[in-house]
Amino acid sequence: MVSGRSKGKSSPKKKPSGIKTSERPASSDMNKTKAQLIHELNKLRKQLAKRNGPKKDTGTAADEAVLESERFHAVFENTPVGIAMANETGNFLRTNKAFQEMLGYSSDELMCMTFADITHRDYREDDLRRFLEMLNGKRDHSNIEKQYVRKDGKTITTKLTVTAIRDINCKFLYDIGMVEDITERRRAEEETLKALREKEILLKEIHHRVKNNLTIITSLLALQSYLLDDKKVVEAFEDLINRINSMALVHEKLYESKNLEHIDVKAYLNTLVHELSRSFSHPDKEIKTHVDARVVNLNIDRLIPLGLLINELVTNSYKHAFNETDKGEIRVSVIADDACRITMKVSDNGCGLPQDMDPDNYQKTLGIRLANELAGQLGGTLTSSNNNGAEFLFVPHKND
Repeated sequence: MVSGRSKGKSSPKKKPSGIKTSERPASSDMNKTKAQLIHELNKLRKQLAKRNGPKKDTGTAADEAVLESERFHAVFENTPVGIAMANETGNFLRTNKAFQEMLGYSSDELMCMTFADITHRDYREDDLRRFLEMLNGKRDHSNIEKQYVRKDGKTITTKLTVTAIRDINCKFLYDIGMVEDITERRRAEEETLKALREKEILLKEIHHRVKNNLTIITSLLALQSYLLDDKKVVEAFEDLINRINSMALVHEKLYESKNLEHIDVKAYLNTLVHELSRSFSHPDKEIKTHVDARVVNLNIDRLIPLGLLINELVTNSYKHAFNETDKGEIRVSVIADDACRITMKVSDNGCGLPQDMDPDNYQKTLGIRLANELAGQLGGTLTSSNNNGAEFLFVPHKND
């Protein structure tokens, strides 16, 4: 049943044609070798079905069929995948060299053991359950990852594929398992995940520090503005503070986000507009805001210019739309199409754009110039119109 090493000199056996036994197949041929082995197993099962008579012991018939197949023997012994056969009690019937080297046991040592003896204790219960299901005919195959304990006490992680071999009456004869050592692969994956986690923590810390630094800058600007008497200069400082805050908010959301590549746009815009509303709040005015964001996520390269653009347009509405009324509404809409192209609209129900406005002078104002620059960064154009108030529409270029 187990082909041991012969003592002394013996005449070499003839190599079966088509089977290379002088060296192991390359790892890239592993799947091909598996398929070859499964093909041989299927042939053996057909042979066994023909030879298995009512008076013949099925176990003996199975052993004879295996031993008579030189091709099966060559594939079994020379494949780089560990292979082991076990009977209905879990005892090993036969193992190949790759399996022996993987576990550090000799063939004779494994013949005195069961698969449970080398299975890590955390996997024994599940292993036994699957094995009993094979014995009872509830399953014919099993594909799992499990850990074995080597002879030297070291634990290895493996990918195990087990197939039950049955006779013509579906009675369990033995199972055959193919085992791949994936310890190094799993270790490399764990190291990669660890490095990614460390990188994520580092990036979060960077975003946190950038946000803190921008907050310090806005605080210094606010302190400086308190010392100024010129209202236009103070207003310019306040606009600058809001612009910086819109960028700081992006870094804050990235720090809080589980995904460092993308930010929840709706949460960001709601916070941005709320902060602007608080900044321009006046006890004698009731200005409501509404945000409709139908974009799930955006990366930092697109969200910062988008945030700055919305900051400029919402600020414009707060400053100019409601000078003659105590109530009003500002609406912000950001929608992405199937190609992830963004359409953005900021509108209010205030006094609207002046009918006698000089387009050239209007385009030269800092806020509008900045808004147009940001629209260009986002790959589109910004237009303005009157529609029961002022309306600014950003649309992407058709070829973007």
